Amino acid sequence: MKEISITIILVFTILISSFAMQKKSNASDLNFDNYETSWTKVQDFENQGKPKSALEEVELIILQARKETNSPQLVKALLHKFKYQMVL
Repeated sequence: MKEISITIILVFTILISSFAMQKKSNASDLNFDNYETSWTKVQDFENQGKPKSALEEVELIILQARKETNSPQLVKALLHKFKYQMVL
């Protein structure tokens, strides 16, 4: 009886862990898409010669990256921010 209880607990733990990992993976994919969309906007503004608009979009990326504690995106956004500030 004790072995059955341990087995059932183990199976439920594995199931819960796999669902949690899948949900986290889906959330990170959505965040990646959000950043890709934002960076595309930044690039479009830069191509159009609109550094002020690009800077505003970069500021939004910085806020999102700080909120999500996404260090790579934050560093990238800060570098772009300094670039656009120098242009302006």
